[in-house]
Amino acid sequence: MQEENTREKILQYINKYPGNHFRAIQRDLNLSLGVLQYHISVLKKQGEIVEFPINGFNCYFPKSMYNKQILTLFGHLRNKTRKKIIATLANKPSMTLNELRDVLKLSNSTLFYHLALLVKDSIVLREEVKNEIRYKLSNLDLVKSTLIDYKYSFIDKILRDLISLWEK
Repeated sequence: MQEENTREKILQYINKYPGNHFRAIQRDLNLSLGVLQYHISVLKKQGEIVEFPINGFNCYFPKSMYNKQILTLFGHLRNKTRKKIIATLANKPSMTLNELRDVLKLSNSTLFYHLALLVKDSIVLREEVKNEIRYKLSNLDLVKSTLIDYKYSFIDKILRDLISLWEK
């Protein structure tokens, strides 16, 4: 009975905070590594959760969330710089590299590196408009719905403010 309660507690946590990695779950639920490892393994075998690598960490999601585009977006939102880029482009749909640099206070090389990753994964589109390169989100609705549906996974000031605008 205790095992089922622990497993249910882990599953509830993953449903509320999808995308957290093993150590975050262990720390937040105050479970030993062995106990968590065992229950994660059982939940994966039962098909209740999926494991997806994000920024070098194995992260856990409810099976219902298994959509590669959403999981890829989650990966980028777990990176502080890319999260700021996505939030900025969500507020202003089309921006040049210089506009983004001025708003975000990042060097061109840092900004270009992160934009290249976002473009490669089709989170951001790079378009030439009147002889200038502009960047915009490829699917603003997906970004909005992901942030609103899973806001507890991304609690920080930038995104809380953005989400509260969309929820009005």
